[in-house]
Amino acid sequence: MCFFVMQNLYSIYMTNKIYLQNYISQKVKYFRTQNKMSQEELSEQAGLGLKYINQLENQNVNLTIHSLEKVIDALEMTPEEFFNFDSLESTSDKTDNLALKRINMKIKQLPIDKREKMLVIFESILDNL
Repeated sequence: MCFFVMQNLYSIYMTNKIYLQNYISQKVKYFRTQNKMSQEELSEQAGLGLKYINQLENQNVNLTIHSLEKVIDALEMTPEEFFNFDSLESTSDKTDNLALKRINMKIKQLPIDKREKMLVIFESILDNL
């Protein structure tokens, strides 16, 4: 009985692991093609090998968080946009300033009281420009 439970848990774990790997691989390929980048261009921008990018898109590599951050940065996106955490704000519009997107993401991660204080400070700075 215990063996079957462990086998089922392992099967669920592997399915979820493959799902996430598949999700990330598809997102990388989608955004790369949306940006009209070749795998070679993405590998150069990310500082990763062409073979690595190919393996990433074909789910043949164990991706590290560090490498994923490099890829997301090379795609000129924030992690929030890549994973579509907030679909109302996620966009691949190149007219948006990447620095503003990152600031927005960092502000959203602050506790509410600190976020409100930061927004008051920013508004004050902008009003006095």
